[in-house]
Order: sequence, then C-alpha cells, then structure tokens
Amino acid sequence: MRTVLSIILLVLTSAAVARADTLWTYSAPADPLTGSVTLDASRAPVAWTFTDGPVTLTPQNSVADILPHFGGGLLPGDQPFATWYLLIQGSGADVGAEFISYFSGSPSDNVDFATGPGAFYEQGHPGAWTDPLLATPEPPTWLLLVSGYLALAAIFLPLLGRLLRFGMTGKP
Repeated sequence: MRTVLSIILLVLTSAAVARADTLWTYSAPADPLTGSVTLDASRAPVAWTFTDGPVTLTPQNSVADILPHFGGGLLPGDQPFATWYLLIQGSGADVGAEFISYFSGSPSDNVDFATGPGAFYEQGHPGAWTDPLLATPEPPTWLLLVSGYLALAAIFLPLLGRLLRFGMTGKP
C-alpha cells in the first residue's frame, strides 16, 4: 500500500508545465495579405494559412520559409513576430503563386508582395501580428495541479478511510 501511495505522490509532484501551440494572425493595413501561423512549443512554425484574395496557401499546397524573427531564430526572451520574414511558394495547382512579407524593424524596410492571380506590391506599411496570449489565455499550471490533487483526494480519501477502519480484509 505504501508503494502505491509513493508512486501516486511521485507522479503528482513531477507534473510538467503544459504548453500549447500558439496561433499568430497577420493583417496588413494597405494590402490584401492576411493569414496565420501556428508555432509549436519551441516556437517553430508547424502550419500556416495565407491569402491575398484569389489564392490561399496552406501546408497542403505550398512550401514555406517562416522566420518569426528577422535574421534567424528566436532567443528565449524574444517576442515572436516583432520582426519577421516569410516566403510561401505555391505548389501543385497553385505553382507560381508566391507571398513574401518581411519587416526588419523599420517601416520603410517593410515589404509585402504577391505573385500570381492576386499580385500586388506594398512597401512601407508593415502589417500587425496578433499576440495569441491576449486572445487565448490558459489556466495557470498551479490551478491545474491543485484541481488534480482535489480530484484525487475526492476519490482516494473515502477508500483510505475504509481501509484504515476495516483493515485489508474489508470486514469489520
């Protein structure tokens, strides 16, 4: 019995911090390019959807080079998409369609453009990325941990009381 309780306590106290994928959305004030990028827990892009109106590019019909920080990877304290570079090239039926957007920190250096049916070129009006933490907050880890402890206590305390009262045989 002590072994079982020890294992349960070990599992409960070694809970890892949960972290979900985050969805960042992009819109530009002066051009039709809109879209979203899903970043995994390591902040690497795992999915995207971008459109210029006539063409929508996703992982199923395109390949992408998405850097949520201009000039390379994110350092631990960096905010994703404070600067950015993205190149999404259509494949299959959408070959020839291409979206490029980059912002290196200066509005005059910003460029959004597309080739294909919805072709456009816009410079000097950087779009904005919506911070997912403001849109989809998650409960704190401590709250999830306490909820789990309370649920287990509700299940096991009556059983433990019965075991202590009647012994291992279950008879009074």
